[in-house]
Amino acid sequence: MSDYTARLRELERQKTETMNAGIIALVRDMDILPDDLAAFIQAFKKKSSGGAAALPDAPALPPADGEKLQNDKEDTE
Repeated sequence: MSDYTARLRELERQKTETMNAGIIALVRDMDILPDDLAAFIQAFKKKSSGGAAALPDAPALPPADGEKLQNDKEDTE
């Protein structure tokens, strides 16, 4: 039983590590400043706990590969 418990703990640790790596990659891809991320998280916590604080605007994301920005599309027309 103790072997299975140890294995379960190891798998849970690996799962958490994998999830954290995914979150870090997502935040890095967003190119958001640490202060902006902290403000967003604080506003989200307040909103989730029933506070009336509005969430700050999310930073503009770059277009996905192969996509053009709306302005770029209009310029070519």
